[in-house]
Amino acid sequence: MKRKYKSAIMISAYFAKAWPIKSRKGGCSMSKIEKQWISIEELSEYLGISAVTIRFWIRSGKDIPAVRIGRQWRFRISDIDEWIKSGKSNFS
Repeated sequence: MKRKYKSAIMISAYFAKAWPIKSRKGGCSMSKIEKQWISIEELSEYLGISAVTIRFWIRSGKDIPAVRIGRQWRFRISDIDEWIKSGKSNFS
């Protein structure tokens, strides 16, 4: 039982670093929001395109800045904005 508890602590510590939670005292500043990881669905809303298109870009090797965590893809908004500005996306 102790071993299972230790691994749960390690997993929760990992996710706490990957997805910071808004603190109760101060609120959330813009710099914290920009560093958060978003899902494919949230990115599709942000860009105004379908989630199917984003999945196609990932599979086709379009160099979209994405990180796979388990079975989920995550994106940082600041990285996506830089990717679009660099012209690698052909998305304007």
